[in-house]
Amino acid sequence: MKKNYKAYFVDLDGTFIDQHENELSPISEQNLEIAKEINKNKHFIISTGRSNSSFVMNLAKKINSKYVICQNGAVIVDVNNNVLRFNIIEKDLTYQLKDFLERKNLNYTLNGDPVIYTNDENSVKLDRPWAKKFTKAPYSKVNLEQTVNRFLAFGLPSEDATRQLAKEIETKFPELRTHLVSMGLSLEITNKLSSKGVGNKFICDLLQIDVKDAVHLGDSGNDICVKEENFDLVIMNNAIDSIKPYGDLIGEDYRNGGVAKTISKLEKNEY
Repeated sequence: MKKNYKAYFVDLDGTFIDQHENELSPISEQNLEIAKEINKNKHFIISTGRSNSSFVMNLAKKINSKYVICQNGAVIVDVNNNVLRFNIIEKDLTYQLKDFLERKNLNYTLNGDPVIYTNDENSVKLDRPWAKKFTKAPYSKVNLEQTVNRFLAFGLPSEDATRQLAKEIETKFPELRTHLVSMGLSLEITNKLSSKGVGNKFICDLLQIDVKDAVHLGDSGNDICVKEENFDLVIMNNAIDSIKPYGDLIGEDYRNGGVAKTISKLEKNEY
């Protein structure tokens, strides 16, 4: 992969956010500095499943990114949070999907909002930093009158079971697509036209950059879809084994400035 990339699209959780246990500084100085350095002459762009929250938007400003890809490409904004692309799950589909997930007694969130809807609070055992911070509410409290871009469903015991759920959803609801995340134990569900690959391509077109001159760094199932749009893909070394074969390159472990180390090597053509 000896290329002079013009744009780096970078995932957050498990990739750029390398010290999530530090609530005041969840991203190391090494990672912040490499992002700022790239943005001086090239483009370092956040491409995440997260929403365009204050945390994400403040981060974009801090590292001088022009654009942010959120909700796996369902929501794309500029650095001032002006919406450039907005893909929704149609209203009737949101109700159908809600009923489907609840019949399976699964936990879920909407749009990255910090609420987990569940039929049993004790069943919420996902070992992810964000899950510990979210409040929990019964199914009856969910508000589907809002616009919905993304569901996140979890509660199954294994990666295989979650993969089977993904197949079932995409068969039953062909208008939707799924992405395996959280070490294979969660499933992101979006409009079929939303993916990080589609989002990255949208930004490349805005910047007039060919996709062959851009690369994506990530660690989850929602990152591998960038291959559909012909992006080079660096999979972080902390990714689950089933994800790694999709990468053009295995980068560093995300901890302790893994993104900074990986990009530095790419910039020096050391891979």
